[in-house]
Amino acid sequence: METEHYIDLLERYGQVSYAMRAYLMVVVKTEVYQKHQRLSLNSLTHGQYALITDGAMRLFASGDENLSENTLAFWFKGNFIPCFGNGRTPFAGQLSIEFMAETQILSIPEKHTLSILKIFRESAKIFQASHWEQQSHLIDQLLIRNSLSAASGYEAILRLQPDIAKNATVRDIASFLGIDERTLSRIRAGR
Repeated sequence: METEHYIDLLERYGQVSYAMRAYLMVVVKTEVYQKHQRLSLNSLTHGQYALITDGAMRLFASGDENLSENTLAFWFKGNFIPCFGNGRTPFAGQLSIEFMAETQILSIPEKHTLSILKIFRESAKIFQASHWEQQSHLIDQLLIRNSLSAASGYEAILRLQPDIAKNATVRDIASFLGIDERTLSRIRAGR
């Protein structure tokens, strides 16, 4: 049932043929992560074109000084998440994922992605459209974080990700906006 939902959401980006649908029904894998589980980018195990079917997660950077964390992005149920290249970035050791609730992710194992691209003509268009949406989502979050005032940023992130208020802590939202927790509490209280 979850795999059918995954395929239906892929169809937002283009028509999935019956043959590709049948292939995906067999190869799509499920990963479940526990609430508050933290993984470095190097240790993520999900495959390509990953979809959060339940739960929420955040990407954060760890600083050496005072063990500080800077929240960089959020993803919630129904979001495809970007491929982080299995942690092959120069900053992967400093970047981590935290699951803010028990989270289920469906994805295509890497070994099947190339086969899908070779066999099914429509897959390249679908995957490319999915990729561009993920990049657009990240850019929206970067603009909120870096271009808006704290109050405007908070309003914008609530519009972009309505689930943030019930899944993320005040500390994580404040970190994302680059402000102190007390400032965010005042914004939320309307002061």
